[in-house]
Formats: sequence, structure tokens, C-alpha cells
Amino acid sequence: MSLQPPTSTTSGGPAAPALWPLFRDRRNVVQIPYRGVSVQPYDGAMTEREITNHLMGREAYRRTIFIVLKGSGERCALVAIGARDRESLFAPIEHVEVLALPESCVFTRDPDTDTANRTALAALAAREGAGVAGTLV
Repeated sequence: MSLQPPTSTTSGGPAAPALWPLFRDRRNVVQIPYRGVSVQPYDGAMTEREITNHLMGREAYRRTIFIVLKGSGERCALVAIGARDRESLFAPIEHVEVLALPESCVFTRDPDTDTANRTALAALAAREGAGVAGTLV
């Protein structure tokens, strides 16, 4: 699966590139290369509103597409971000799409799992209890 931004359609017209990466309705997304994922500590409330307020306007590395916010204990959230400027090394975040909150997001470490192998990741998600609608990070 390509991680290029999906297209959006206008009524009756051809598909046009979407301004921001819209991942909420996509399944089994694996970011390759991995430098597109940033893992950051986060002490705020794990709500869509608070996470969006926390990230909007902050600078992100030009290749970052996803941010994993690590809260206390095993709590985590996953977001997709967008910035118009992808040429500068860092640019302000202009779009935040919260993909998973702690209720459905499972953070795990398993050095024996090949993270580029979707079948291995699906098996790990099942072992970790991520469920069909869950998100494994």
C-alpha cells in the first residue's frame, strides 16, 4: 500500500489529490521507511481535542507522517500530521488527524517480529489483543 495522500472526489468530477493525508478510514497501514514515524512523550489529556491543540503549529521533521504519543504507563495515541512545506527540514504542523486513542491503541515491543511483514504484524496484533478495530504501534 502506498502512503501517498489519498485522493478526494468532487461531485461528478475526477479525483483530485487530497490536501492532507487522510488515514482514518485506511486499514493495515505500515509506514516504510520508518523515519516517517516519530515517538514522543506526552503528559496531556489523551483526547482528540487536547492532542490536536498540543500539536497544531509545532514544528515537525519533513518526513514525519505519523506521531505516536506515549503517555503514562502503556497509554498511547496515534496521529497523522500534515504540513504544507515538506522541503524545509522542519515545518509547522497544519493538520492533525487523530487515528487512535488509548482505548484502541496498543504499544508493544517485539524484537522477533519483522515490522515490514504485514502477516507477522497481524499475528502480533492478535497476540497483543489489538482486535480488528484496534491499532498496533
